[in-house]
Amino acid sequence: MQVIKPIFNALSRPQLLEGCLGANTQNSNESLNQLVWKVCPKVSGCGPLITQIAAHDAAMIFNDGQMSRLKVLRRLGIKPGANAVSAHFKAYLSRIKQSEKRFKNNTVEARTAKRRERLRKVMANKKKEGVVYGSGLLE
Repeated sequence: MQVIKPIFNALSRPQLLEGCLGANTQNSNESLNQLVWKVCPKVSGCGPLITQIAAHDAAMIFNDGQMSRLKVLRRLGIKPGANAVSAHFKAYLSRIKQSEKRFKNNTVEARTAKRRERLRKVMANKKKEGVVYGSGLLE
């Protein structure tokens, strides 16, 4: 117990926990790994060079988005075709749309949770106090 107590105290510091309030926290390393394995699946048996290229590509996408691939092509002196530009732009717009949808869903969920909490309090007060007003109560 004495061994894990300092770790527990460090992880439960208010400053650390406040950083998680209202945020959609996700381990960024897991997101980066997911991108690597999407490009180079573990089951495909890629060699070390392909895996290294996939890791670089994933880091680039993770940091700067899909459009960064086009920048690399241009730096290599390759002019990306119209289809490549269009596909990357669609992927970029899709990511933005998905992000906005997630944000909207989170705000809808927050409003629903607030409404549920408010209703719970009203029901608790009714149960505690009984019916205070209503038709026919004063007769």
